Amino acid sequence: MKHALLRTLPGRAIVIGLAIKLAVFFLRTLAGQMSAFVGVFDTAGSIAVASGGGYFLVRGMAFVRRRLLWRVRRKLIISYIFVGFVPAILIIAFFLLGGVLLFSNFSSYLVQNRFRVLGERAASIASTTASEIQRAGGRDVAGILARRQAAIAGEFPGASFAVVPMNRPCASSGTAAASGAPSPPSDAAGPWSHAEPPASVPGWVTCGGFVGLLAYEREGESASGGGGPPVIVVQGPAVNVSSNGLPSHALIRAMAFPESRVPGFGVVGDLLSTSASGSNCGRRRAPS
Repeated sequence: MKHALLRTLPGRAIVIGLAIKLAVFFLRTLAGQMSAFVGVFDTAGSIAVASGGGYFLVRGMAFVRRRLLWRVRRKLIISYIFVGFVPAILIIAFFLLGGVLLFSNFSSYLVQNRFRVLGERAASIASTTASEIQRAGGRDVAGILARRQAAIAGEFPGASFAVVPMNRPCASSGTAAASGAPSPPSDAAGPWSHAEPPASVPGWVTCGGFVGLLAYEREGESASGGGGPPVIVVQGPAVNVSSNGLPSHALIRAMAFPESRVPGFGVVGDLLSTSASGSNCGRRRAPS
């Protein structure tokens, strides 16, 4: 304040004007009457005070306006951040999260549907192969398997088939014939590079057949370092893990039998869901 009144021209005008006004006031008080000359001084002092006051009033209003506008600007900036920017970020995050969830579920559905289609195809091939062997009376098993394997080798590289003996009778309530074809000798067709061909029908497999997802590992790929490869068998809603580890390959295995109370044999068909197995990969026995 002192700097504004004493070191600026408007401030000095105010000080001089006030001094003139005070001097005129004292003269009027003492003399009672003033000449026209003293009145001119009084008017000049009033003009000086008014001019200086007007200058500071304009500067003060400009200063206050800048301060107020800066505060409003900051408030507007904050308002724009919370009203415009943050909702936009939340909307983008919502759509990204929704897209991730949608595509992950859709990918899971595609994988499950792929395995289901492969299972149906494998079951159909195994069933028709078993029927053909039955109609042939157990003759030329190797030729039938070779023809089936060659027919689908282009679509399913690494597809393998095997015929295994089955000496257990089926349920008496079935509609099958009273007797079945003679048991053909065990035979196999295809590379069987993923596992050894099965030697027999597992005891838990019924005459209705079996379709399941098997996960296997090749020689030297076992993450657990154990003696046998970890295999996951999926049959319906149940999942059975035979050993620890993270298998890296999968196949669809189907097992079908001819229509008979005593089938005598079963046809095993493996369709690899991954690429064809290399010929130099070591073989490991699939779970029985």
